[in-house]
Amino acid sequence: MTTSTHPERVKGGSETILLADDDDVLRDMMSIVLKESGYYVIEAKDGQEAVRKFQDNQNAIHLVVLDLIMPKMSGKEVGDTIMKMRPHAKILFQSGCPADRMELEGLAHTKVHFLFKPVSLHELLKKVREVLDS
Repeated sequence: MTTSTHPERVKGGSETILLADDDDVLRDMMSIVLKESGYYVIEAKDGQEAVRKFQDNQNAIHLVVLDLIMPKMSGKEVGDTIMKMRPHAKILFQSGCPADRMELEGLAHTKVHFLFKPVSLHELLKKVREVLDS
């Protein structure tokens, strides 16, 4: 048996992902990694832009990745708005604040998932694939 310090390769995909995060560096880094794994990424820098881009592309979007704390509209508000437009939308929330778990208590949607930041890019890809396959 061989052991490796490298994590197993995560299967990519060709789905479209709406990625909303107000941290430019983090959003750019996540976008690059997702694109390198084959995904088509639509980026948004705040909550209002995320809603607008979802409205414009909702038939093409397979997954929405939202930072929970964003300007103009919170990730929860964006998620609620998206779920009204498409009740079975798949949403992956991210946050760097453990207290934000309480904010998610009000989300009773079956397709809502969560990651705590900082998250490795490998874990992001793994969770994205898991949510898309659910």
